[in-house]
Amino acid sequence: MNQDSIDPQNTAAPKAGPVLTLELGDFLHRIPPGALNDGPHIATQPISFDLNWIDARVQSGDPTVPLSEIYAKAPHIFRDPESAHSAVPVRLPYLKVTRILSQRRAQAVLESPEPTAGPTTVAQTPAAPASEEGNHVAPTATPISAQQSEAASAASPDSVTPVAEVHPEASAVSTAPPDLGGSSDAPLQHKLEELENERRTAT
Repeated sequence: MNQDSIDPQNTAAPKAGPVLTLELGDFLHRIPPGALNDGPHIATQPISFDLNWIDARVQSGDPTVPLSEIYAKAPHIFRDPESAHSAVPVRLPYLKVTRILSQRRAQAVLESPEPTAGPTTVAQTPAAPASEEGNHVAPTATPISAQQSEAASAASPDSVTPVAEVHPEASAVSTAPPDLGGSSDAPLQHKLEELENERRTAT
């Protein structure tokens, strides 16, 4: 079996889709020397591959292309037409390829339409009802039951039973000495005289 025959695991590059363009000079020093003719070879000749196909190979860890793919792009540089069926891997210019792939990905992100967001509903706080004059209506007081009213009254300082008030007329005590010369004090004078007589008799 010819060692240059196509490996069944190597699939040909698709013919349509976005392309990744390199130059012939990126491969001349990578192609087996016996496969090339004497030239001259134009190093700036474009060599294009399907971008998605190259991207898939790089992502899978195989940054190479079969020699047959290069033959299909530039058959005039080869010595033997058998190279058209060769599966010998030819390494890609890795840094150049990865840079182009990164640029294409960034461009695709910029060109992709942004997802349309659904309408955002803003929650609104209901306004207080207004009176006919346009002023806000004061909140209505909550009804209080009789039991609640009694409990509130018991806890209120106004519900403390006041100390009994003492009228000045009733509490005032006369400090003036008794009027011994008045007619209203005659019984007292008489009593004093009896006590004095009894004292004298006793002595």
